[in-house]
Amino acid sequence: MKSLKIIFLIFILISCQDETIDKGLPKLSTTPAFAIDANSATSGGVIGSDGGNPITERGVIWSMEQRPSIELITRTSDGVGIGAFESSITSLLPNTRYYVRAFATNMNGTAYGNEEIFDTQNYFIAVSAGWSHSLGIKADGTLWAWGRNEFHQLGDGTFYNTCFPVQIGYGYSMISAGRDHSLALKEDGTLMAWGYNLDGQVGNGTNSIRSLPDHIGSNYIRLSAGSLTPMALKADGTLWAWGANSYGQVGDGTTTNRNLPVQIGSGYVTMAGGLYHSAAIKSDGTLWTWGYNNAGQLGDGTNINKSEPLQIGTGFMSVSAGSYYTLGIKTDGTLWAWGVNDYGQLGDGTFENKNLPVQIGTNFTKISAGHDHALALKADGTLWAWGFNLYRKLGDGTNINRNQPVQIGSNYVSISAGGVHSLTLKLDNTFWGWGYNNEGQLGDGSLVNKLLPTLIH
Repeated sequence: MKSLKIIFLIFILISCQDETIDKGLPKLSTTPAFAIDANSATSGGVIGSDGGNPITERGVIWSMEQRPSIELITRTSDGVGIGAFESSITSLLPNTRYYVRAFATNMNGTAYGNEEIFDTQNYFIAVSAGWSHSLGIKADGTLWAWGRNEFHQLGDGTFYNTCFPVQIGYGYSMISAGRDHSLALKEDGTLMAWGYNLDGQVGNGTNSIRSLPDHIGSNYIRLSAGSLTPMALKADGTLWAWGANSYGQVGDGTTTNRNLPVQIGSGYVTMAGGLYHSAAIKSDGTLWTWGYNNAGQLGDGTNINKSEPLQIGTGFMSVSAGSYYTLGIKTDGTLWAWGVNDYGQLGDGTFENKNLPVQIGTNFTKISAGHDHALALKADGTLWAWGFNLYRKLGDGTNINRNQPVQIGSNYVSISAGGVHSLTLKLDNTFWGWGYNNEGQLGDGSLVNKLLPTLIH
């Protein structure tokens, strides 16, 4: 009996000691994470008691491992004191599960709240519309493709169309979908190409169709698949082109097709390829064009073809080439257009071709010229469209051609006009598409055309 009393007293002492220690630490809970995107989130906690001593630090800790502790570097401090608090969680990986705990520290040590779990998002950060196929890059760098695949332009090793995005690879940073071929840039500057190659548009030294991405070169920073003649820009400002060259659109002074990249010049910062013509901007803002000029798409005041770059203007910051027309934005936000205008694709209120740039509007920041329709973004995030609308690719709910820009919506951040469809990204990281969908090029799992912008992902 005496032994039992001693054991009971020891138990009481231990219990009291533990209770004393608990009273010396803060009491808190963890708030579930919210405002979650691909690379960040917000969490926090509620401190109900400081344990009898002032809080010297509070915040959250997070990890891809369960039960993260204060020793982790990945933590955020957020003031002192009791009550509710929030902390930003940054530098996260997309498409990843994380574990988060609130913590609070006083002179007696650190206490932790309960563990909460959240998954970061993996939305599209880039999309590109080809003639009847599409490409996309997600936040984790994975490359996706969907739509027509007759010439292996999806790069999945098959020739089957798909109306759902299929993953092609990872580690990508930039994409450009051509007529029936595709280009993509990896994060390390490696250029990859695949698909239709009869004119050498893959750029691998052959004229054989490629069903998988093929390594073309390195040290590239920008690309444009064009319709038949791709171009790519290297880190040193040199411009390279290859593919179909029947009208001098490669820009090397010849009309010979090229199945390997050839250097065109230097000092360039961006470029765009149309059906049979090309355009590029140099670092000084000068705009240069070359190739086919039947409708004035070179903008030099003539209809004479050019097989080498010709300067046509100054003060430009971006350019986009449709099949037989060209769009450009100057540094002051003015939008200019020239070339064929049979469906109103210049947006100047007429249906007359122009062989010199004409101003369309102001406050524009981004442009995308499709086959015969155009998309543009203004500084306020509003989206505008004009041109051919038989396939409802303007997104205004009609099939009426427009020879002036019409507003389609707001809160857009990225646009891509294809041959018969349109793709966009919004500020909230959602992916939208509309237009012709006969080969699944919208990626919504159907073959149904869309009259209005439709949420895809």
